[in-house]
Amino acid sequence: MRQRVDQQCIEHFLQQLGRHFPKDVFHFDLYSTALSKIERGTENDFADVLMLLQTGRLDGEMLQNCFREILPRYATESLKQDPVEFQRKFATLFTIWRENPSA
Repeated sequence: MRQRVDQQCIEHFLQQLGRHFPKDVFHFDLYSTALSKIERGTENDFADVLMLLQTGRLDGEMLQNCFREILPRYATESLKQDPVEFQRKFATLFTIWRENPSA
């Protein structure tokens, strides 16, 4: 019951927000956090994302889908605007994960 009420509150808030701001609004989720960490690309960030993948908190296929979804918008809507570097970091992380999927 509480979760349903919370979801309704979130949906209402986003509807109200959308009336005043013409931008997409995304709530906090592990996939967005993981993509942000991959983009930043520090050793600690990679370790965090690898841990989430290795423990099953993130699904690798879903993370790849999220990455593919945002990549076309990345060059125009990101402050850093270097999609080639982001792709390189993403590929590097997945190579590491595939070599050691359950560390």
